[in-house]
Amino acid sequence: AMDPLTSVMSVHHRRKLLQCVEQSMQVAEYFAEIFDASGSFQMEACVTVLSRVLQLDPEEAQKAWADSQRKGLAFWPAFQSLLEMSLRDNVSPTLVEGHRDVVVSLLGRSVTVPLVGDVTVEELLGSVRETTNIEGVLGLRDRRTWEAYPAERRLSSLGDSEMSLEITVYGSHKVIEVTHDERILGVSLNGGRLATASGDRTACVWDLSTGEKIASVQHRRAIYGVVLDGDRLATGSVDGTACVWEVSTSNKITQVMHEGAIYNVALDAQYERLGTASRDTTAAIWNAVTGQLLMKVYHDDIVHGIVLDCERDQFATSSRDGSCVLWNLTTGRQVALFPHAKTVLGVAVESRAHRLFSASSAGTVKVWNTETRQEVHELQHQDWVYAAAVQPHTKCLFTASDDNKVTMWSYDSGAKHMEIPLPSAAFAVSCEGDLVAAALKTGVAAVWEVSMQTLPATVRPTQ
Repeated sequence: AMDPLTSVMSVHHRRKLLQCVEQSMQVAEYFAEIFDASGSFQMEACVTVLSRVLQLDPEEAQKAWADSQRKGLAFWPAFQSLLEMSLRDNVSPTLVEGHRDVVVSLLGRSVTVPLVGDVTVEELLGSVRETTNIEGVLGLRDRRTWEAYPAERRLSSLGDSEMSLEITVYGSHKVIEVTHDERILGVSLNGGRLATASGDRTACVWDLSTGEKIASVQHRRAIYGVVLDGDRLATGSVDGTACVWEVSTSNKITQVMHEGAIYNVALDAQYERLGTASRDTTAAIWNAVTGQLLMKVYHDDIVHGIVLDCERDQFATSSRDGSCVLWNLTTGRQVALFPHAKTVLGVAVESRAHRLFSASSAGTVKVWNTETRQEVHELQHQDWVYAAAVQPHTKCLFTASDDNKVTMWSYDSGAKHMEIPLPSAAFAVSCEGDLVAAALKTGVAAVWEVSMQTLPATVRPTQ
């Protein structure tokens, strides 16, 4: 459910509203205006409240509402459910050893989540998800000492005193949507722009702030791989060619060729390296300016994925032979092999965390430690997983799957943080900063802004 109040506001207006709340404004008074006696949301009342609270004239408030519907803005999902809950004081407390319930503060109001049994922190967060309809509860920590509580810790071990805690939740809203004439097979985010690759034989670059198409290039057949890096765009096609283009002019800089279809490309413009993954069972590294072949490595079957890590002098490939391989970028020698039971479709790396991620047709994503070569986690989807992308600053992984969703995971704990439901399968995913893009079978590429918010919470002792 989209929130009924803050979805109508720009970031500036949201900040202004929060400032008003922090100044002890009587939130409940206008909450009551927004909902009728049956609890249904009233749009006209919301516009009236916006007018008064944000000091906008009715015309500006109406425009804010219209803009929000066009952009799909939301402060966090299920805000309406939280507001309705905060107005109901009929949750009966249930005893837990030493504690009764947890109270989550929300814009001056509170939501009470009963604790049942001697629960762990992980079970408590699950209760918060279920009670508040917020799926993305990420963690719990003490607001006084900032101590993070591990998932397995039991609340009974925290003592019988009232505790001030902090619960972290996620929020997301769609930034933009672009379309091709056929299904979109690849996406890449870079510098406030989105690159898309499609079965309609074109690859396009879009300005995220305006939605304007700023470049378009073409192959003879469907384009599966695309990477945007500054003013350079790399594309790979089932016609067996991969090209590097200058975005500002759409001019082709170089073209390379395999004996079979190219299913993925990787590009590092700074190091002038282009990587290609091919149906001919090989992956190749090329000079991205001259097109000179620098090395070629071999799998036992089709190579579906490739990713470069030039700073660490490595690259990784994924294959239908059931393996994901880490290679030395200078010598071409195999550094490590990570096995799957079925086809490995996508690969991603986060070298600073010594992690490699492999996405499989078995419906799993495996998280590997590249130093120990050991599997750390196995993340489960309900269908094929085509791709994975890393969001380093949150230590999160986004995966694109045939089960019609993009899923956000913690690659440290393996916990599922959130799911973005989609109208069709997602073939590719890309991250930059707080933005996440997905390529959909329906011919649409969508970009979301994913952010985290913190809510104060109190665990109250049994009276």
